[in-house]
Amino acid sequence: MADTQSRQDCKRRDLGLDLKELSDRGVSLVARGRTQYFGLNLKNGHLFVNERMDREQICGHIAKCVLNVEVLAENPVKLYRGEVEIKDINDNSPSFPENESVLEISEYTVRGTRFPLEKAHDPDVGLNSLQNYKCSQDSYFILNVETGDDGVKYPELILETSLDREHQAVHNLILTATDGGDPVKSGSSVIRIVVLDGNDNAPEFTQSVYKVSVKEDIPVDSVVLRVTASDRDEGINAQIKYSFLKISERFDKKFKLDSETGDIQVTAKLDFEEFAFYELDIQARDEGGLSAHSKVLIEIADVNNHIPEITITSSFSPIAEDSLIGAVIAILNVHDRDSGENGEVTCSIIPESLPFKLERSFDNFYTVVTDRALDREQVSEYNITVIATDRGIPPLSSNKTFFVEVLDKNDNRPVFDQKHYTVYIPENSTPGVSVFHMKANDVDWKENVRVTYSIIEGDRSEVPLSSYISINSETGTLYALRSFDYEQFREIWFQVQAQDGGSPPLSSNVSVTLFILDQNDNSPHILHPSFPTDGSTGVELAPRSSEPGYLVTKVVAVDADSGQNAWLSYQLLKATEPGLFSVGLHSELLLEKPLDREKRRYHHLVLTAVDGGDPVRTGTAQVRVNVTDANDNPPVFTEEIYKVSLRENLPKGSLVLQVKATDTDEGLNAEIMYSFSNIPDNARKLFNLDPRTGEITVTGPLDFEEVKFYQANVEAKDGGGLTAHSKVQIQILDENDNAPVIAFTIISNPVPEDSAPGTVLFYLVLALALISFLFLLTIVAVLMMKFRRSMNPTVLRCFSPSLYSKSSARCPPNYGDGILPYSYNRCLAINSGKNYLKFLKPKDQTVIAQNIISNDNSGILFLSNDCSEPKSEISVPDKVSFALDACLLFGV
Repeated sequence: MADTQSRQDCKRRDLGLDLKELSDRGVSLVARGRTQYFGLNLKNGHLFVNERMDREQICGHIAKCVLNVEVLAENPVKLYRGEVEIKDINDNSPSFPENESVLEISEYTVRGTRFPLEKAHDPDVGLNSLQNYKCSQDSYFILNVETGDDGVKYPELILETSLDREHQAVHNLILTATDGGDPVKSGSSVIRIVVLDGNDNAPEFTQSVYKVSVKEDIPVDSVVLRVTASDRDEGINAQIKYSFLKISERFDKKFKLDSETGDIQVTAKLDFEEFAFYELDIQARDEGGLSAHSKVLIEIADVNNHIPEITITSSFSPIAEDSLIGAVIAILNVHDRDSGENGEVTCSIIPESLPFKLERSFDNFYTVVTDRALDREQVSEYNITVIATDRGIPPLSSNKTFFVEVLDKNDNRPVFDQKHYTVYIPENSTPGVSVFHMKANDVDWKENVRVTYSIIEGDRSEVPLSSYISINSETGTLYALRSFDYEQFREIWFQVQAQDGGSPPLSSNVSVTLFILDQNDNSPHILHPSFPTDGSTGVELAPRSSEPGYLVTKVVAVDADSGQNAWLSYQLLKATEPGLFSVGLHSELLLEKPLDREKRRYHHLVLTAVDGGDPVRTGTAQVRVNVTDANDNPPVFTEEIYKVSLRENLPKGSLVLQVKATDTDEGLNAEIMYSFSNIPDNARKLFNLDPRTGEITVTGPLDFEEVKFYQANVEAKDGGGLTAHSKVQIQILDENDNAPVIAFTIISNPVPEDSAPGTVLFYLVLALALISFLFLLTIVAVLMMKFRRSMNPTVLRCFSPSLYSKSSARCPPNYGDGILPYSYNRCLAINSGKNYLKFLKPKDQTVIAQNIISNDNSGILFLSNDCSEPKSEISVPDKVSFALDACLLFGV
């Protein structure tokens, strides 16, 4: 808590604000960039972290990583600036570009030769960055660490003992890079040294470090410099190839090295603001495998190639015309990505005649402030253009234009077009008649120019003036509220005040003299419904509550006369729909019939007030009745019954059909939801109805053999609760998705116990052949029956239905001579009720059993004629199955 309190106190001292003023003055952080890393808590004044910050991503290798924070306070406008330093933590380990590198060295390489190694990279800074290298022990090499001019440590191997490829051809070393964090983090790479035979002179660069400076606008494909290396060997061992040594991917896209000439070319546009310095490691390698290394340091020189960027951080428009000189209009941020003089920017406002000027706050922030007093009546708005120009050669500039509106101050009074008005009106004029129209003008703007009129009491102190004269507060039109009687008084003097809508309001008065001209009689004046300038009075009705007898409005009228002449009656002079409204005995406007918004939304009525005088005087008023919607129309389906046919095995998610209902109501009352109101449980698992679109989709497997037909009721309900129903009938179509099945119920084939191995079970083979024959015979019979129905040839009369009894099945004669050692009952029946072969049990099990279990070994086949009752119709089977039983029944 103490620490929190101290931070709050520090914030108060920095900004000079109390915690209450943070919200009162609209204190906020100025947004810069795409990511807002900080937020401001207006309750306690704390600056808190809004986004996770990665120092390495924000600042890279910059030693001190600082983020600028701008705080804007309004009323009055003031800009504060602060800096937040991001401290590095050791959250990155050193890493090598490759986990394993190969170094080829000739066995003739002399002792003391140095071999540069790939350096490790650690994105942290300071002690948390890379601090040292160490290498595993080896009797041939020692590790040396050099520190470059840029402070970067470079590892290299020094050959300490002459190599002998025949003794050891390969050396494996482990190079470890460590940082100085706590705890220490490290990274390793395996160095595989291959000893080469022969070539005893390595290439040598002319310089160990090449330095060059180029401008950032150097054309692509330009040669930056040429590196050169020589080899004292001859022939193929003196042929040198140049290459980058493990170049960074982002550098590789900027430069290209010619392997033959050593020319380094620019392959992409350079940008000083992106990278001001490039360090490249070059390798020269001869054909014998020996190599040399050198560094190329490329410094990018800045050119003036970026125009200044103007960002309007805050804009305070509109601004009051009575603002003090020096009031802040806008806050700008001007930034030039160039450096040095190319990045130094000067700003100005054009045209210079504008009453504004630029003031520099700090660094690249400018404020646009007023330079002299503003007058909206002279100039109501300004287009301010800010030009930013850098100091480069040639200078580059940009401009930003923004709009400033001058907010009106109520500094002008309304002024009448006359100093005094004289008005004439005949007596007995119709109440509510327009007497005169007066106008006051105000040169201010918006609310300040909105003039309202009112009457100040005049010389008729014994009777309120408001009972005689009224004025439309918006238009300034004078109305006679009653008929004037010339015999009572001949003139009225009063004052009219015109007041604007400013704060505080300003006003002016004018005197009016109303002279009464002698006329005859008085007419009634309807006070309610009133008679505004648009000519109608709207009264909203809800159909649900507006039943016959509903009170629409109360009609109120006055007549300046008295006695019988003041007895008023009311009539409905004109109506959009006759008979829908009526006027009651007590001046009520009543509803006679229910309203239907779908037929007519508005009704225009003309009410008449009739006095009892002679001759009759009348007064009228127009009424507009707005009918609001009620949910009085249920949804209507486009069809009473939706029918559809589907094939079985339809994939899940397939669209069956879409039901559709409409509702003539509006809004929520016309929003329709669909649902199944009555659907069998088995169908509910197979179909789904989308409540909004009405689409019915398949959600389960459809099987014609299980259910051939589905029916469900669909309900459509609108937002008011009214419903409609329809039926959906789904017919499932069969597909050939079941194969014939042959089932053997009983097959008995006695075999002697002393039968020799390999004995052929002849009877079993014969039985199978017979069954196959009967199956083919059945198929032929079916085809011939279909052919007979279409042709009816005489030669096929043996297959006519008369051959088959309608009361019992026909069985073929018994076989003899022991053809089969089995006992069967086979019946050929006609069954149109099933579309497959049905296997029936025989009625007389005893006879079959006696035939099957027989002591007669003569091999005679006994066939029983006891068969089940067939049916007379014939149909082609869809599915066929066979079974051997006491009785074999074929259904066609």
